Amino acid sequence: MKQIIGHDKAIKKLIDNMQVQSWIICGKKGIGKATLTKNYQFQEEFDLYVASGNTIGIEQIREMKDFLYLSPIHSEYKVAIVDSLEEMNNNSKNAILKILEEPPKNAKIFIISHRPYDIQATIKCRCFQLNLSPLTYEETKYIVYSKYQINDQVFNTMFNLFSGAPGMIMNAINSNLDKMGNFNEIINNNDVDLGLISRIIQVSILRDIKANPESTEILIDQWSKINKLFTYAKQFHLDKKHVLANIINILPNL
Repeated sequence: MKQIIGHDKAIKKLIDNMQVQSWIICGKKGIGKATLTKNYQFQEEFDLYVASGNTIGIEQIREMKDFLYLSPIHSEYKVAIVDSLEEMNNNSKNAILKILEEPPKNAKIFIISHRPYDIQATIKCRCFQLNLSPLTYEETKYIVYSKYQINDQVFNTMFNLFSGAPGMIMNAINSNLDKMGNFNEIINNNDVDLGLISRIIQVSILRDIKANPESTEILIDQWSKINKLFTYAKQFHLDKKHVLANIINILPNL
């Protein structure tokens, strides 16, 4: 079993409630929700199905249903993880509702959500909700340093951007974010994930608000437009270059 760093209270809650079949695991992106659900159990091996991707359609949920209704092979439970709720379309959400209404006897279903405030009520009422907190500085550092050789200055910069979210930090390192010289270079790099850029802009705007409170209204308006643009980009699979060009238009003083 893979070692889990942090989330001790969440692990205890899961183990103390093994009779619960359906969970929504909530928290900010990159804090280890999927890692936790895959590895918290005592068994070295168990039957696992993961529905993931940029869009989780109805076919994946049908496959998940077929998987859950088969008899377990490696352990007492069949475990299905949906990573994440935000990637599901309306058809797949409707399909999973039918599974959640009456899950198979030995099934455990974990739905990961990065935005707990936006969970569909009909799904939420059929699951137990477990909220995960960001990891501590030391926990985050331990995870990142176990995978990458970076200096403390680079790590501290990344931690300030993605506090308590080692998954986001490692994603940033994989995108060579740590080697880019300035904000303009980052935002003009088509290889950088839009989620990373979204977080960097959010942090930058919050810092500007603290430094210039008189500009709060303008900055919040800018963030509102950018956030809406990111939502549309994900929903309608917009071209990344087009999205970045619009961001630069919204924030002309990069």
